[in-house]
Amino acid sequence: MSRFFAKAFLMVFIITGCLTSLSAQLDSTDIRVQNRTYIQLGLGGTRATVRDFATSPLFYTGYLGSLSIGISRVIPKRESRIDFRADAGFLEENTALTMFVYRTTMQHLWKLPYLSNERFKTSWGGMADVSMIERRNPAFGNNSYGLDLLSTIFASAKTRFQFDRKDKKEKRFLFIRYTLKPVQHDLSFQLALPLLNSSYRNGFNHLRGGPEPDNDVFTDYRFRLHSGFRLATEIAYTRHLRNGNGLRLAYLWDVNSNPGHFEKLELAQHTIQFIFLFKANG
Repeated sequence: MSRFFAKAFLMVFIITGCLTSLSAQLDSTDIRVQNRTYIQLGLGGTRATVRDFATSPLFYTGYLGSLSIGISRVIPKRESRIDFRADAGFLEENTALTMFVYRTTMQHLWKLPYLSNERFKTSWGGMADVSMIERRNPAFGNNSYGLDLLSTIFASAKTRFQFDRKDKKEKRFLFIRYTLKPVQHDLSFQLALPLLNSSYRNGFNHLRGGPEPDNDVFTDYRFRLHSGFRLATEIAYTRHLRNGNGLRLAYLWDVNSNPGHFEKLELAQHTIQFIFLFKANG
């Protein structure tokens, strides 16, 4: 594991420990059976790999900072979410590339009663994602700027397993005694498979486009209704607090491949996010 991810994990666990130690512990009431609306604020980092033939036939690898904000609604039989995420950072190969990724994601899932019980919940539904990828590499002169608009409609399935500790337990390690208090937490896995992947991209390269005042950014752009392939997954651990708020640690993997003879673009992102869940109702 790289130093970046090691530091990210350490920071996340320190923050989690501090926040949970200052929060009141849960009683026997399961807050997950209630109707809940959350405002979500996420902070994290992304390790990205890019294969970009539109601006240069190179592989880039590097790290991006990640910030997201959204709102989610969870009720016993369904859940929905909309969030906005921005990633920004530097990638390197022979030259340095500055990249920004902006995403809007919406999803709606329904509970499958026959595949769910008190501790295990399975949901299915749809998800839509619209992304804008902006790339800048001054070393390539006129071909230094790239802007791509990508959108995907997914079929999505999610499973969640709750493993609560309902009673207080007294433990001992060597000569140290400690108490494990009641806690409500769960682990979830979500898989999104593409139904329709579309793109709005330059037909050959970005020589005639760019941020210059006299140039049209969208010169010679083409819309492709069926273009490429995309896959997204998420593994998340969530700890629920007595006051209705929550803390979540999530790992997201997203891969997007857009074909082309000269303008092929591939992007893979491994993202770790620490997410604060603020209860907005009740």
